[in-house]
Amino acid sequence: MNTCTRCTKELLTGANYCPICGEAIQSDEEAATVETEAAVSGFVPGSLHKGIVDRESAFIFIQKHQHYYFDRWRQGESWNWAAFFFISLWLGYRKMYRYLLMLIGFWIVYDALIMMMFSYMPIWSSILAFLVPAAYLGAKGNDLYKSHLNREIVRINRHNLNREVRLKCIEKAGGTAKIGIFYALLLAISYLIFFNYS
Repeated sequence: MNTCTRCTKELLTGANYCPICGEAIQSDEEAATVETEAAVSGFVPGSLHKGIVDRESAFIFIQKHQHYYFDRWRQGESWNWAAFFFISLWLGYRKMYRYLLMLIGFWIVYDALIMMMFSYMPIWSSILAFLVPAAYLGAKGNDLYKSHLNREIVRINRHNLNREVRLKCIEKAGGTAKIGIFYALLLAISYLIFFNYS
């Protein structure tokens, strides 16, 4: 049975990632391909997830669908269908409350400008208000999540906690939250009520 080159834990046959530290497992062919690409592009072999502060912490932070995000970041693919279709709900679900508030702020400013120009809300403007952030989150959602992940990990690391406590804090800060979906719905409904009766 193979072992992880990073944490030395045993790996299941055919595993793509170490279940303990999140290290990507390469076949001999993949390793040769990475070395070839490194020679051409200057990419550092073994650093498959560029822009990640700490792969172990990132693996623990993500919790659900780690392989999806690691694969997207490694391959440079950024489109995220969940972010495109669910917009604010996805932000809440992934605990990206800062970006959720920014989205609500965008809608407030956008609707205020439309009302100043037309004194009413045209149908096309309502469609545009959702399509623009949906397209942006679809294209940049994975990168935004990586930035959010890095920021939270750096914030926790500043406290100089021991490894066990630090990883528990990272686990608590990351993952997903059904309550986040509720927050997103509450904010959206509150704004719609305010907008319709103001």
